[in-house]
Amino acid sequence: MRILVTGSSGFIGKNLVSTLLKSHEVAGLSSSFGRWTDFAVDISDNKQVAEALDIFKPDVIVNCAAFSNVDGCETDQKKAMAVNVEGTANLCQWASKASVKFVQISTDYVYSGESGSVYTEESPTKPLNVYAKTKLLAEEEASKVKNHTILRTTSVYGFDPAGKNFLMQLLDAKKKRKIPTDQINNPTDVQLLCQYVAAVVDKDIRGTFLATGPETLDRYSFAQKIIKVFDLEPLLFAAAKTSKLGQKAKRPLNLTTSSKKLQKLTGIVPLGIDESLQRVKAEMTSTEGIEKAIFAQVESYYSAKFSGRKFKLGEQYINAANKVFDSDELTNGVRAVLDCWWTEGRFALEFEKKLSAFLGVKHVALTNSGSSSNLIALSSLTSHLLKERALKPGDEVITVAAGFPTTVNPIIQLGLVPVFVDVDLDTLNIDSQLVENAISPKTKAIMVAHTLGNPFDLDAIMAIAKKHKLWVIEDSCDALGAEWDGRKVGSIADIATFSFYPAHQMTMGEGGAIATSNPLLYQIICSVRDWGRDCWCKPGKDNTCGARFTQQHGKLPFGFDHKYVYSHLGYNLKLTDMQVAIGLAQLKKLPRFVKARRSNKKRLLDALGKYSKYFLFQKPLAKANPSWFGFTITLKEGCPFSRVDLVKFLDSKKINTRPVFGGNLTRQPYFENVKYRAVGGLSNTDYVMENTFWISCDPSLTDEKVGYITGAFDEFISKHSKAAIGKPGEGRK
Repeated sequence: MRILVTGSSGFIGKNLVSTLLKSHEVAGLSSSFGRWTDFAVDISDNKQVAEALDIFKPDVIVNCAAFSNVDGCETDQKKAMAVNVEGTANLCQWASKASVKFVQISTDYVYSGESGSVYTEESPTKPLNVYAKTKLLAEEEASKVKNHTILRTTSVYGFDPAGKNFLMQLLDAKKKRKIPTDQINNPTDVQLLCQYVAAVVDKDIRGTFLATGPETLDRYSFAQKIIKVFDLEPLLFAAAKTSKLGQKAKRPLNLTTSSKKLQKLTGIVPLGIDESLQRVKAEMTSTEGIEKAIFAQVESYYSAKFSGRKFKLGEQYINAANKVFDSDELTNGVRAVLDCWWTEGRFALEFEKKLSAFLGVKHVALTNSGSSSNLIALSSLTSHLLKERALKPGDEVITVAAGFPTTVNPIIQLGLVPVFVDVDLDTLNIDSQLVENAISPKTKAIMVAHTLGNPFDLDAIMAIAKKHKLWVIEDSCDALGAEWDGRKVGSIADIATFSFYPAHQMTMGEGGAIATSNPLLYQIICSVRDWGRDCWCKPGKDNTCGARFTQQHGKLPFGFDHKYVYSHLGYNLKLTDMQVAIGLAQLKKLPRFVKARRSNKKRLLDALGKYSKYFLFQKPLAKANPSWFGFTITLKEGCPFSRVDLVKFLDSKKINTRPVFGGNLTRQPYFENVKYRAVGGLSNTDYVMENTFWISCDPSLTDEKVGYITGAFDEFISKHSKAAIGKPGEGRK
């Protein structure tokens, strides 16, 4: 069952995600990313809610999201309505449309506490404060969903180093604290509440229920039990009447409740408070509890060191590319270190599965870089297992010279011959119309990149490849998240490669990946990546095939250890689980990152498009939906200033620029003695080398940065506006 838990970064939400994950596929939704959050969404925004739910398509929604600061709701009633009521309504609207189950976590505060008797599900409601009123309105929204369950809980407590539930407030108390003696309710262990929710989901229990603890006592008496179990200093806690506490919101006082109805339906027998508190204490001193405390400190460290730092325009560089992260990446990295499994492990397996699903391919193999991915991908095509289709020294691979060296370098390293064709100035991609002319009897493959996240003409390239029986490698290192005709790039060619260097759409510091849906190619890819070995056992596993010592391999002795049989020329190009753990946190954010890059491209084009008489801006083809790596500018022929003059000026303004990587690679020093063919001339490639550059398009680009960049261009061009310029497009190749 697929379950979406909202409010997943909150105390109840993250405990619920952890509990439900044991037997279900669970996604978390919250206002910010975190360990338990897969979608960062403002639930008061109906569009954001619909987009996230359309992606995950849950069978059940459990709504824990709430503005639960009771006094805060009195002060900020607008926020209380937006989160508690409008947010719930948005979730319920989707749930009704999709005909899924909706579980609403509510509160016993919907009662007045004035009846003097035990409250049950049938008792009349009478909210006394804004928080309670909005929660009751939320219940009304939930009741509109055909299959709904409402759980009214109270005073939920448990171990949460970052939390502010009553138990943790007492444990963290440093000065004297007043505790009311006249606020009576049924304190609820968070694990009990999670058990109730799990049972409601599994047994499809419907209706409105009280989901509270088994014992009734006032808040001060509850504090006394906590003081005793956790050996706290009693003098820190003083008894007081509610009227003396100065609370802004009116509290219901006598809220004795009964959960017998829910206990009977679920079969759950709650722990008494003393036993429950002992459970919490044991949890705190367990390795899991210590981990929780460590992760809470990591989050605090992130907040202290990185959160809220103000960017200083004109003093700090607007980098051409930036990594964007939060505490989730730091926490995941620490978690992997604490695992003490530092090679490829559980995080790698999870990442490969999730990236495969994202791309729509059958297999993903992780590597230590995008460059290694390219080397492995092309090396795999030389395998003897491919028989007559295997690439051999002297065979030719069609590519472009206007790109990054490590797209081309594997061709040279493997004794193959790069055959260069020119690029199109509008897209900066391979000119597919020139490819046919480059094919010779020795041509065996096409290996080309989606330049700066802009997909090349995959229809044309794949048609040519099919016609001439050529392999195609999509270098998608700059294009993760881009689409061609509705499909993700990297899912169309025989093999695709990706990079997770910090400049790219997502990062794990270093790292890369190879994607394919061909099982034979996947087998070869893994062999080349893993020393060239014939064995497919994962690290730490032995004898997966069941025939480790009972096979004949080449000229080796019969029964030679299969784990040490090498069938390919290979390398160790794997990555570590620490890297992948960071990457998992980034992968959750990838759709948001791609969306931001597309938005930033539009913002920059809107701002700088007025200078189209000077500049060409990179364009996508009709079927392409780019994941823009950068915002690319090409100076038109006849422009009254040079690229060097412009980028030097931008650099003086702390605006970082980059060329289109190696320009024309055949002109690079290392290419002096390299054997290659160039078909039809590389005039556009030379033009790009001399006249094209790119600036930031990444998710850290704010409105203020866009305004600053625009101002810099305005200042520079105003100094050159009186100079002569050719007609737009004049002299283009």
